[in-house]
Amino acid sequence: MGSGRLYTESMICCFASILRAGSGALLPLFLSLVPGIAECAVIYVPDDHPDIQAAVQASSDWDTIIVRPGTYVENIDFLGRKITVKSEHGPELTIIDGNQAGSVVTFVNHETVDSVLEGFCIRNGSGTSYLGEMLGGGIFCVSSHPTLTNNRVTGNSTDQHGGGICCINFSHPSITYNTIFGNSAGEEGGGIACDNHSHALIAYNTISGNSAGRRGGGVSCTSKSSPEILANTIEENTASNIYWHDGGGAVNCYLWSSPDITSNIIRNNSSTSCGGAVVCCEHSSPELHNNIISGNSAYHSGGGLFLDGGSAPQLINNVISGNRAEYQNGGGVCCMDGSSPPLINNIITNNSAGLFGSGSGGGVFCDESSPVITNCTFSLNWGNSFGGGICCTNESFPTVINSILSGDDAPCGQEIHVGSSSYPSALTISYSDVRGGQASASVETGCTIDWGQGIIDSDPLFVDPAGRDFHIFYTSPCRNAGDNTAPGLFPEDFEGDPRAAHGFVDMGADEFHRHLYCIGDLVPGGAVEVKIVGDPGTGPIGLWYGPNALENPVHGAYGDWYMLPPMIFMGPLPLIPAQGVKVLGGDIPASPPGPYSIHMQALIGDELSNLCTLEVEEGG
Repeated sequence: MGSGRLYTESMICCFASILRAGSGALLPLFLSLVPGIAECAVIYVPDDHPDIQAAVQASSDWDTIIVRPGTYVENIDFLGRKITVKSEHGPELTIIDGNQAGSVVTFVNHETVDSVLEGFCIRNGSGTSYLGEMLGGGIFCVSSHPTLTNNRVTGNSTDQHGGGICCINFSHPSITYNTIFGNSAGEEGGGIACDNHSHALIAYNTISGNSAGRRGGGVSCTSKSSPEILANTIEENTASNIYWHDGGGAVNCYLWSSPDITSNIIRNNSSTSCGGAVVCCEHSSPELHNNIISGNSAYHSGGGLFLDGGSAPQLINNVISGNRAEYQNGGGVCCMDGSSPPLINNIITNNSAGLFGSGSGGGVFCDESSPVITNCTFSLNWGNSFGGGICCTNESFPTVINSILSGDDAPCGQEIHVGSSSYPSALTISYSDVRGGQASASVETGCTIDWGQGIIDSDPLFVDPAGRDFHIFYTSPCRNAGDNTAPGLFPEDFEGDPRAAHGFVDMGADEFHRHLYCIGDLVPGGAVEVKIVGDPGTGPIGLWYGPNALENPVHGAYGDWYMLPPMIFMGPLPLIPAQGVKVLGGDIPASPPGPYSIHMQALIGDELSNLCTLEVEEGG
């Protein structure tokens, strides 16, 4: 809590109640020892005041305002109060309607984390005029740090920035567990806009169906704004624009804005220019770790990610799959104009470039860009012109090491193309599996590929590439075939297994190691395959599953234990087969309807596996 206080609101109210019941002389003494704290009131709307703003005006710091179900047509200003304004029964029953008369809720008086808005449907806002622009259709924050949780922000719009929420001028709100959908902004941040050194926490939200006229259909980060974007589902947002540095159907990072983008599901977003999912421009270098970036599309370049203007984000442990650059380049990732990110432990698959045009670089396209690509898996990417897996042109000098390129396709350079355009390029590759060998690469006059040590031409033996499973079998020629001294080498693979598990690093994003996992979309009544990985002949094998798990494990003789009762045990199961992967088939129960989680953990020989969580989606 702010101001260095040692007491929570509930503690203070409790103490005050005890003191009121005892000696009246003690209460003034207690309150004098805790500056600024008076008795905490609970105010009900409409019982005590007819509307929410009247209750805010009547409140004092540390009060709680509880709002009964209903629709309240008004515009709320928190007035700098450290108060909690919450609905009694959640956003489905309690609506604040801004009536197109401005932002629905504003925080413009240096509010802190102790200013809490919880449990409302925020709708029909039109924004606040600030420095000549209309900002924050639903919620507007200036130099404030409120807590926004468990709200539905929908149907709001603004002419400039932040259709749903706008944070500007060193605002650092906490935006958690909200549903932000169906909002629009004329320029930036259809769902959320962060501008001018605003570093919000944006976590555990669903940000969907929002639109922006220029940048960031879901979230925009501008002018040195670097929020933490953690564990959100960002889907079906759109950015409509004509300029290359605009775009970003899901997230746009612009002008030295480098957010931490971690563990998000970023899918089915679109841009009419570049960056179906993410755009990073003008020296914006976010960290993108452990995200699923799938099914996004860009009209021009960068179906998944578009990087330009000296931006060098870290792309680590991501799955970049099924994205499309419809007319131009970089189905998965497009790197332009000095943007040379490290790409480490990424699975880059099923992306396409140039479906309706002459695009190149189905997986990765480089133009004046020299990324270092370490332990990445490329497969089933497609370019309509050059470079199914990787295409380099115009003074690009990438390095590829410990990687797999298999099953990609293009008319020229099935796996790799190095072209000239205006200036020669060169690619260096070593300790990698290039399916088809040098015959799968094309090199234009004046350009080179430096084929270093450790190159193999073999089927990598993926577990199930048609089913989007790019783990490798124990029998894969890529196992133990990498370079332990590779630049950018991570101590773990894309899902946290230790590298060099058998002495030498494996090629590709996956390190063969004891593991429990599940691939695919899970719906009630649908089929599921759970896979247990271990050395051939390993036993005994047992599997536990149930609805509950510990956040912090219990450490024991067999490793970390996560499971909590009630749970079901399956076992003992047959030993791990020769290929090192045991497949268990089953069905997700038809009810409950979802969404919900199933937690699983296995004993594989004498060690416990990782915790595997199956996220069951809402049934169709």
